[in-house]
Amino acid sequence: MPRVVQIVHGYPPRHNAGTERYAAWVSAGLAARGYAVDVITSARSPGRAQGEVLDSRLPEHEGGGRRWEIVNNLPWRPLAQAEHDPLIEAQVHRLLDLARPDLIHVQHLLFLSSRLRFQAPSLATLHDAWSFCPRGGTLLFEGKTPCPGPDPARCPACYGSFCQGTAREHKLGAVGAQIAAAGKIQPERLTKLWRRLPASLRALAVAGEAPPLATAEELAAWLTAVGDAYRRMNHRVAPSHYLADRATIALQAPVSVLPHGLPGHPLPPRRGPRSGPLVFLGSLTTHKGPELVAKAWGLRPGLPPLALYGPAVEPGLVHRLPAGLWRGELPNEEVPAILRDARALVMGSIWPENAPLVVLEARAAGCPIIAPRIGGLPELVEDGVDGRLYTPGDAEALATAMEEVVGRSWPEVRPPPSFDAHLDGLEALYLGLRA
Repeated sequence: MPRVVQIVHGYPPRHNAGTERYAAWVSAGLAARGYAVDVITSARSPGRAQGEVLDSRLPEHEGGGRRWEIVNNLPWRPLAQAEHDPLIEAQVHRLLDLARPDLIHVQHLLFLSSRLRFQAPSLATLHDAWSFCPRGGTLLFEGKTPCPGPDPARCPACYGSFCQGTAREHKLGAVGAQIAAAGKIQPERLTKLWRRLPASLRALAVAGEAPPLATAEELAAWLTAVGDAYRRMNHRVAPSHYLADRATIALQAPVSVLPHGLPGHPLPPRRGPRSGPLVFLGSLTTHKGPELVAKAWGLRPGLPPLALYGPAVEPGLVHRLPAGLWRGELPNEEVPAILRDARALVMGSIWPENAPLVVLEARAAGCPIIAPRIGGLPELVEDGVDGRLYTPGDAEALATAMEEVVGRSWPEVRPPPSFDAHLDGLEALYLGLRA
């Protein structure tokens, strides 16, 4: 039985964004094909010691292997550290020695370390541009305009404006560890208390002065260290031609394309009339464009209602939205039913999205998609077939696209590729690396 270890920055049930969900799908798919799968990931757990390993088991449908979560309560690092963390690095190497994998599949190195060395063959899936963009892989200059790529003259200031962690956040993690060590509150209890705080209070707790701007030398060191981490992988793959092309140039290393697929959908697609609202599904952050969606919707009073679902990553943004539009965070298991009734999935992204899973989920539900013509989105949304594409950042163009989509039915929305087909491609890569 071949053994695969996945390395990823977060993993369900603690973390449930796109990359994390994809990693869980890979675990389940590989387990069904006879692979043994373990996962090494990171976790924020106030009250636990930095670098502590939380050892648990994956669900049975994911094979029941080991899920090792390395506590990292200090996720913000000065650029000068080049994403290197000796403590976390040592733990990853120790866990790999325990697992003794035949192959390592890296989904993301964020919150882990850039200097990992692997004895087994390795494959990296690029889910965003983080391998060559220290601004969280968004490729947005100061969070406003698309960036052509790394530039020592521009990146330091852009990175400085991006950092949300501060010295106060480091202090928060340290204080939590001290509380736990004193026996005042158990780590599990402290973590639960932290998670129950409203997002606005959690943001306030870690707010503070911005970190100092990085220098061009620090930026160059970061790009070299993180780039080397990915260049050391035996193979790199991305789900879109857009990202594969950008990464091949930036990393100066070949990146192939393997489109994502979607596991079996719990509900059949709706091909008839739709009675639900226009729906935005995603984190409420500037680069996802919820304000643009709300503005465009407001330009056409005759449109159906609009519902925004997603975590309030930027609490201040929520307060700037018209009252009643934000419906809170939506559990993943409720997404298919919402999309099955929605008039359309509306995306306002101003950053070059790679291959968002929500687009595949919309196609599986037969739900038309309104998306900006940016990044890898045109590879997933065929204009006039799966919905409409519009000029990124243009509220008037988005409003017009909304009118066009709700004004007709969309029986021709294509189903997404199957996850089995994706696994076939993934398994072929695995076999090639082990040959």
